Amino acid sequence: MKKYLLAIGLGLAFGLVLIVMDETSNGKSDEAEQPAAMAEDPAAAALAAKKAQVRSARHFCRIAIKRVLNNPNDVEWGDYRYGTIPSLDGNGVGEWTIYRDVRARNAFNAMMLSQFKCVAELRDDGNWHLISLIDTAYTDGDIVADFLSKHLPEFDPSGIERMKANINVTHSAEAMAILHDVATERRVWHADRHALSVEILKADRRLESPTRPKLNPAVIEMLNNWRAPDLFWLRDQHGITFSKIDYDALNENDVDVSVLRFDGIEDICNVNPDRKAELFRRAARRARVPETIRRLIYKY
Repeated sequence: MKKYLLAIGLGLAFGLVLIVMDETSNGKSDEAEQPAAMAEDPAAAALAAKKAQVRSARHFCRIAIKRVLNNPNDVEWGDYRYGTIPSLDGNGVGEWTIYRDVRARNAFNAMMLSQFKCVAELRDDGNWHLISLIDTAYTDGDIVADFLSKHLPEFDPSGIERMKANINVTHSAEAMAILHDVATERRVWHADRHALSVEILKADRRLESPTRPKLNPAVIEMLNNWRAPDLFWLRDQHGITFSKIDYDALNENDVDVSVLRFDGIEDICNVNPDRKAELFRRAARRARVPETIRRLIYKY
């Protein structure tokens, strides 16, 4: 009985080896014939090129999504959903829309589902450029509207008064310079620093002709050269470029980090000294007043 079972086992093993060898040889022959078949069939070659572009677009959008995640190293990538791509006649040049579901941890370490809509443009030079990246998981892109629609559908959201928040409010270079001077004790201030900071930002909004913070050309050049290896890698490996960077002018061997060892904001940004002096005068005058009196001033 044992000899009979052993013979059956050896026979099955030998048959399995023959099947694997046959499939391997067939696979190699098919792969060898694919380039020739594609060369003879322009439609097949175009389809293969389009599939390669789809993979490239998805990879580009994946990189863009990772840049906005709270923790890009702890991500569960879902399937790609429907999208729109240009026609084959245009060699793929134009706007591509890629949808990707992602589960990632938010700032509270909770896994949240996001449904990203990535719109990217493939340009004539073969490089990708990000046009927009939107999380469509929420109704109308708003967490409040999404909560009401899902949990309080009978509630009319038009009756809600919501404060309009200013997004990316930029303070002037003069305000930045004063705050930096006080923080580094280049400017002596013995009273309440918090009160001075609050009054500086309030006065900055009222005082005309603010100077928009902008790095000096020498600082920008140094930072670009410092990051030149990363910029070249993004361009060459992933086709990601930044329109405001002159890649021909980058020189990774010309990096003088001493320009970042600055004493005042004036060393790296353009600051209007007259406005800075007036801004400090106005803010300091009110910052020295007791808080209860300041509240009355703003109230009346």
